[in-house]
Amino acid sequence: KIEEAVALMEKITANGCTPTIATYNALLNGLCKMGRLEEAIDLLRKIVDNGCTPDVVTYTSLIDGLGKEKRSFEAYKLFKEMALRGLALDTVCYTALIRELLQTGKIPQASSVYKTMTSHGCVPDVVTLSTMIDGLSKAGRIGAAVRIFKSMEARGLAPNEVVYSALIHGLCKARKMDCALEMLAQMKKAFCTPDTITYNVLIDGLCKSGDVEAARAFFDEMLEAGCKPDVYTYNILISGFCKAGNTDAASHSLAQETTINGCTIDIHTYTAIVDWLAKNKKIEEAVALMEKITANGCTPTIATYNALLNGLCKMGRLEEAIDLLRKIVDNGCTPDVVTYTSLIDGLGKEKRSFEAYKLFKEMALRGLALDTVCYTALIRELLQTGKIPQASSVYKTMTSHGCVPDVVTLSTMIDGLSKAGRIGAAVRIFKSMEARGLAPNEVVYSALIHGLCKARKMDCALEMLAQMKKAFCTPDTITYNILIDGLCKSGDVEAARAFFDEMLEAGCKPDVYTYNILISGFCKAGNTDAACGVFDDMSSSRCSANVVTYGALISGLCKRRQLTKASLYFQHMKERG
Repeated sequence: KIEEAVALMEKITANGCTPTIATYNALLNGLCKMGRLEEAIDLLRKIVDNGCTPDVVTYTSLIDGLGKEKRSFEAYKLFKEMALRGLALDTVCYTALIRELLQTGKIPQASSVYKTMTSHGCVPDVVTLSTMIDGLSKAGRIGAAVRIFKSMEARGLAPNEVVYSALIHGLCKARKMDCALEMLAQMKKAFCTPDTITYNVLIDGLCKSGDVEAARAFFDEMLEAGCKPDVYTYNILISGFCKAGNTDAASHSLAQETTINGCTIDIHTYTAIVDWLAKNKKIEEAVALMEKITANGCTPTIATYNALLNGLCKMGRLEEAIDLLRKIVDNGCTPDVVTYTSLIDGLGKEKRSFEAYKLFKEMALRGLALDTVCYTALIRELLQTGKIPQASSVYKTMTSHGCVPDVVTLSTMIDGLSKAGRIGAAVRIFKSMEARGLAPNEVVYSALIHGLCKARKMDCALEMLAQMKKAFCTPDTITYNILIDGLCKSGDVEAARAFFDEMLEAGCKPDVYTYNILISGFCKAGNTDAACGVFDDMSSSRCSANVVTYGALISGLCKRRQLTKASLYFQHMKERG
């Protein structure tokens, strides 16, 4: 009857009677219990303004109320205010505040309160320590949780099932399975009985670490101990067996789930099996199972649909995948990033980049955004099919939506733009890459050198090579081939020959394309003697000449009226088949 209590408080003050802190606390506690926290906070300020001193009960009521509303940071601020007033919580209140901070992910604040508690001589009990261990384990701070566990043992406090289960969970999450199994042994030794949740955590950890047989052994131990598995136990095992490729064991677990233990199959069980079938190219079985799911009155989730759709895309069955996307929408299920990413990737691999781009636009209308990997894949697919404006549009959308391009994205853009002759745009992205502190790799430098050579900007290409070497990126055969070809096409065959010699000195082995470029370059420059010399070098290095090599050399000799020599090379070509 909080309204009556508020009215009475007003009457008390109107009658010239001064409320004590106990009176205020009674009203404040009621407001907190009713969830009327703003009024409770206002009352705290009124208490102070009226010259009354708040006590532990005042703050405890507020801290508890704020914690229950997940307003743990405000609760923590009141705790700090208490400390300034020289007040201290008791064990129960400290524990409540610690729990509230841990549940809202405020680990440093919870640790600070725990430290204050111990330093102020307030002894943590089993509940406090269990709360700390559980919260730290869930937050991945398993080292800190184990230290508190050891301090618990040192104080002679007996850990309970909650403590052991929390530590086992944290150790499994950290992939420290040996330590988790040791903790289980310690738990049993302390006469603490593992429950279904504890076994589920262990079985899940073992499955994720690839030891499905050990997981199965714990499942059997669980049954022998009279601990009944639940649907999550079976889901974990079935998923584990499927990932390990043991569908017979998965089927056995599924049959056992439905016939022996009477667990109801849920959609997570079905999803695990559809996922495995699809990933292992058993797509017909996956499709049949999906039909069975709906026939049994079970509603597929987007994860179930995604598992099948991804399998269809991987198998190149894109029309079926597109039909499934429409079916997902018709069935009232909302496609997510994974749905569209699978389709975009599949369409890109089939060079259907325009359709992939349309799906990307559809995603934008749904308010969905790709991650860096997916943006990069779409950009690559558009560039490879010559859709430069669309690729640039996707790149612009990516950056404007706050998705930061990585080295792979930028390399892809630079490579694609350079090959498309958009060297100015490629250089601008290269400069933005440097401005962000990202180190260009060999692919980036080679792509830019290729683009600059193609644009006949040889001075810029040579500057880029110097920059490449300065960045300790080693030019490879492809990079040298691009430069040698560019120099030959610009008529500077001697410079091309110098780079060929540099290539050899650097221990970079020329290939047939290197020799063909040089031979063609010398022939076009009218220096057939040098071209024949390169051919001899090629033979000495045991690099086999091809039709292009002979064609360039014979054509060059014929143009210089060196028909006898040309005839000899033609005969040599015929003899080599």
